[in-house]
Amino acid sequence: MDYIKENGTKLLYFVYALIIGPSAFWLLYTAHKKFIKYIILHKGGKDVSIITHHLFKSQDVAKFPIEEVTAITSRNKMKDYLPIKVKGRWLYYLLDADGKFLNPELFDHTIGMQKRW
Repeated sequence: MDYIKENGTKLLYFVYALIIGPSAFWLLYTAHKKFIKYIILHKGGKDVSIITHHLFKSQDVAKFPIEEVTAITSRNKMKDYLPIKVKGRWLYYLLDADGKFLNPELFDHTIGMQKRW
């Protein structure tokens, strides 16, 4: 007990570091993985690939059916980022507003419309 009384704050800092360090890494890793680099519509228009940034690889590719992907707001109303919701995923993907839309009409008709699940 004497050791705990003398070094209690140091032990608390050590325990905080064990909890906060991995939690902060997981949060930054997860948030970084949700920023979109590219969206690719596959032939036939039934699937879409979302290519995102990754901390350890150059990119991460996820393929989803087009029915499960929708934009929360319209492309014209976005300010900084366009949140894109994928059904079954618990965080939004974020598309940068400064990016270039190669075919904006196709984006609006496939992903950009508000869909009801």
